[in-house]
Amino acid sequence: MGTGGGERVTPDHVRGVAKEAVPASDPASGRIHLPKASAAELRRDFWEALSPKAKKLLRAKTVRPDQDRSAKLWELHNLCLDAGMTPGQTVRVVQACVYNKYKGQRRELRMLMSEAVRAEALQREKQQVPERRGGLGEVLPKPEDSKRFEGVQPLVTVPFAKFMAQDWPKPKWLVEGIWVQGAYGLWAGEFKSYKTTMLLDLAISVASGHPFLTKFEVVNPGSVLYLHEEGRRGEVQKHVQRVCSREGLAPSIVDDHVSFGDQGLDFSICSFPGLNLSEDDSRLRLELTVRRDRPKLLILEAFYLLSGEVNSKNEDEVAPILHWLKYLSITYSCAIILSHHYSKAAGTDGRAGLRITGSNVFNFWYESRILAERKGGGKRTSH
Repeated sequence: MGTGGGERVTPDHVRGVAKEAVPASDPASGRIHLPKASAAELRRDFWEALSPKAKKLLRAKTVRPDQDRSAKLWELHNLCLDAGMTPGQTVRVVQACVYNKYKGQRRELRMLMSEAVRAEALQREKQQVPERRGGLGEVLPKPEDSKRFEGVQPLVTVPFAKFMAQDWPKPKWLVEGIWVQGAYGLWAGEFKSYKTTMLLDLAISVASGHPFLTKFEVVNPGSVLYLHEEGRRGEVQKHVQRVCSREGLAPSIVDDHVSFGDQGLDFSICSFPGLNLSEDDSRLRLELTVRRDRPKLLILEAFYLLSGEVNSKNEDEVAPILHWLKYLSITYSCAIILSHHYSKAAGTDGRAGLRITGSNVFNFWYESRILAERKGGGKRTSH
């Protein structure tokens, strides 16, 4: 298939393929008839069948300078066909996308039809080629697939002796007993389990060096960035003032930056940035911010408001966001806490992790994590 794990398909690879399939002037010779349904209606009808990659391309508002418009258009043709669209439906959908390089041209429909039919013909042709399998049943690449590797770099490997000779840093606490320095993970809990209050308390402790909850030592204090799409600015300010009052600190807040008299506290707050971490533009904005500010701790509140239209129960849509946050944490030596919620249903056999809302991938993505539950009138915290 054009989007599978085999050959990297581009329009150049299909020149001469299925020449008879190019739209002709009458139905008998293979002409594509565009459906009456609009692009928006087709997107809605096929949305569940479209892959996360296809949805991302269809949501794009602009073409980035580093993107090959032709390659993206060809990829979208194949992804739409993979979702079960006919060539005519595919043309209708891609015609409305930002990667339509023929937009406004007299030959627009003819060229889009030509690409759609060629993509379908190539997919049909590849389906008819029997797979070569090895002794364990694995699919082996066809010899003529060497073009797949053009422009691709192999993985970086380290010889065993060199790996073992390295003095790799040992894990250290950011906040003893609570969070490991540079670790990524979830702070999850049920509704009204004081997630925001506790996260702001932790943020002030890390930024000031004061013990968290007056009990847990901050081993490596440093700068904190608190980014929230949940809660109002006034509520955040009230929580901060309450924590600081308890700690004997007198804060003043200017331009979302908290200071404490002569003691500068490196604690920054970003309210309602409108990020969608399933999209490249939002990821680049956040990465640039982390690279500029170099926070020791980044707090993101909360997943469901930072992930756009991603279905939290769909592992294929959730996993790329979590993998990218892991990359961000490792690349910039930044601890990341992602706030998330429990489902309303009770967990089974007492395991709190099973109550995390959405895909089970959340239950495995962490180096540190806090799971907070209300029990009776109180609160139980496990980590």
